[in-house]
Amino acid sequence: MGTTVSQYFTLDRQHHHSACAEFSADSFATTALSPETPLEQVGHFDPYSRSTIGGHTPYQWCRDGENAAILPHSSDATQLKTQIGALEAWGNTAIDVGMKWGTALLDPAARPAVQAMAGDGLVAVSNASRPVDFDVHNTVKYIVVMTDGENTTQYDLPDNMKDPGAMTGVWVNTKGTETFADDDYSVRLERYRTGSDITNYFPTYSQDISNIVFYFDTNNDGIQDIAHKIEGFPNGGPKDLDDFLEGAIATLIATDGNLTDSAHFMGASIKAGNTSLYYGVNDDTNGTLPDVGPTMNHETIPGKTHNYSTFDFTSWSTGTEIAKYYWTRTGNDWSERYQSTVDGLGGNPDHIHELNYTELYDRFGTQAAASHLFSQPVNHGYISSARYWTISQPYEVVAGPNSADARLDAICDSAKAQGIVVFAIGFEAPRAVWRPWRTALLPPRISSTSTAPICMTLSQVSHAPSPN
Repeated sequence: MGTTVSQYFTLDRQHHHSACAEFSADSFATTALSPETPLEQVGHFDPYSRSTIGGHTPYQWCRDGENAAILPHSSDATQLKTQIGALEAWGNTAIDVGMKWGTALLDPAARPAVQAMAGDGLVAVSNASRPVDFDVHNTVKYIVVMTDGENTTQYDLPDNMKDPGAMTGVWVNTKGTETFADDDYSVRLERYRTGSDITNYFPTYSQDISNIVFYFDTNNDGIQDIAHKIEGFPNGGPKDLDDFLEGAIATLIATDGNLTDSAHFMGASIKAGNTSLYYGVNDDTNGTLPDVGPTMNHETIPGKTHNYSTFDFTSWSTGTEIAKYYWTRTGNDWSERYQSTVDGLGGNPDHIHELNYTELYDRFGTQAAASHLFSQPVNHGYISSARYWTISQPYEVVAGPNSADARLDAICDSAKAQGIVVFAIGFEAPRAVWRPWRTALLPPRISSTSTAPICMTLSQVSHAPSPN
């Protein structure tokens, strides 16, 4: 739409980078578009750019600026030619959307918007009464559609990502500068490194548990060298231990300075009644083993004993995880890339904020954002692959080629019903492209006695391809 026309229609603004509207399928059954009709805004995302240096992405799905903006009701030939000359071919093809806007701006339902633009000096006063009614006898309305291809797939971000309040878990430290190129990023992790996923590793106990001892390997030599024990379990305490252990281990790793990000959870001794069994976690396999007890090389393993009643479970039991972050600034240093705070908090906190999806995709193309910010954490098991692909390919299909063709048929039928004359020009378009156009644009068969005009004209323009 561009910055001008979008001000005079009811675009549900989610961002201010561009102004494209997404139409529902039933809106193509009519040429009318009232300025009061709410229009859903297309999200801000770039599925093409691969640069991992932050900057305003150049290939947004909805073009920003005025390059593809609507120039409404102009009689200035120079202005029109300048606008046409500045157009650039880019992205997928949505002939149905172009036809929808063309018919809408010829339908008298749009007259209040044109009158308002005329009042603001954006449209000539002589055009303020346009679009005139369809039944005005001395007026003929024309649309010229030029395309070089056939309808392709149309995409948009899902609603939950277009919402300005939908946050990404990515923090930026702008350092107070306007450029994006020197910004530092922190990515909140989804899980802690515990050697392997412990989900469904531990049994449901029928007996009350007395204590649990956790064993960790802090230097990756495969030998347990730190232990933590939780004792004093109440009667009727936790029985299904997987969720309990996940939270307890996360708490221990986050609060014990000896358990760095490289520490692996090796297993746990669980005592219930008179039975004590050790469950080892190793390469996604486990089984009951004789209880090794808190000893190593005939010495007590360094560690700490906690009482269940005082152990701090609030960080995970209330759903608020203890956060850890991947820092892009130190991403190449294995010992420094994962930290317990957002990068830059020691400086000016006003320079740090969490990005929503619009802000993230204004800085990076979708694939570049996933590669730069999420590839290392996902490779190290801190972020799920599903999360990675949600960032890399966040968009969903709004209309496929067949749906777009059906919508094109519908809006062409609506245009023909109102007597609008449509000229369709195929520019370097293959002949196969013209089959749906002939269906959509040619009028029904006319009897020899009919005086109805042929309201559609098709032509094909072919040029030799550029040597470049």
